[in-house]
Amino acid sequence: MAGLELMATPAPVPATGTHFYRYGSPEHLERLKIIVLEHELYIPSLDQLNDPADGRPVLAPMSEDHLVSFLLEDFLRRHPGLTLANQVREAMVIRYNVRRYGPEKILRMLSEVLKRRIKRVPCLFHVETLGQLSTLGEVCR
Repeated sequence: MAGLELMATPAPVPATGTHFYRYGSPEHLERLKIIVLEHELYIPSLDQLNDPADGRPVLAPMSEDHLVSFLLEDFLRRHPGLTLANQVREAMVIRYNVRRYGPEKILRMLSEVLKRRIKRVPCLFHVETLGQLSTLGEVCR
């Protein structure tokens, strides 16, 4: 399903907590200085994490109908000029494939696509407000 590569990445949910921290040792206080004084936050790539499960996208289970709606909405967003007949045809193709492969397999495929996209990290984030991580401005290299 090559079209999955072109799907929009879901928008992150804004942080609701007042604190964002990671337990660590005082060995690298210079990193804390950069976060506090220069408002920059480094996030490692998936390959740099010591647990392969960390950072792996987990998609919430969806019913067959919900998954069909999600995939069709994304397809139509990426193909705005389709005729009504072609829209109906694509809806039938998507529904057929969701039934054939099942929501679980398709969600696993989507998860793999997200995992490949996330590998673009490491990134350096400029933190506008430490209390609101949703205001991070990405400065990936």
